[in-house]
Amino acid sequence: VAILLALSQLPQIRVLAAAIITTYSKLLAEYPLPTKSLTSGALCGVSDVIAQFREANRKQFNFKRWIRFAGKGCVGGVIWACWYDEL
Repeated sequence: VAILLALSQLPQIRVLAAAIITTYSKLLAEYPLPTKSLTSGALCGVSDVIAQFREANRKQFNFKRWIRFAGKGCVGGVIWACWYDEL
């Protein structure tokens, strides 16, 4: 039953994915540096969330660590974008 429900929602998921990809592509064309920077920061932030939840001795979520990691990703995104654009 769950598989049939998931298959019935597949066209809606495809439309949503297409809209996200189109919007991201437009932002990348119009605002390349901020888009690359924020993408890098978001990916670094998500990776830190995953890492923190995988820690066995974690008592609570460390927001300062998460902000630092996402911020470093944003700064790194600017550096990497400039670097790879020059290659």
